[in-house]
Amino acid sequence: MKIHIEYAAMLKAKGVATGSELDIPEGITISQLLDHLQIDQAHQKTVTAFINDRRAHRDDPIPPDARVFLTLPISGG
Repeated sequence: MKIHIEYAAMLKAKGVATGSELDIPEGITISQLLDHLQIDQAHQKTVTAFINDRRAHRDDPIPPDARVFLTLPISGG
């Protein structure tokens, strides 16, 4: 199934540019997607995911034709 994937620049997804269409297995969860994209394990613990503009949990399945956005918390001061 196909999804649209976007992620913050500080995340490094192997072989997938932000703004790309991605073909993934049906029923894949956010956690499985992070593994599929080979996101660094340290980042996987803190990544925030959104499916179709709604915050998603790691065990949430991704529906077909979804827009998925991944980001990391940013702090500063």
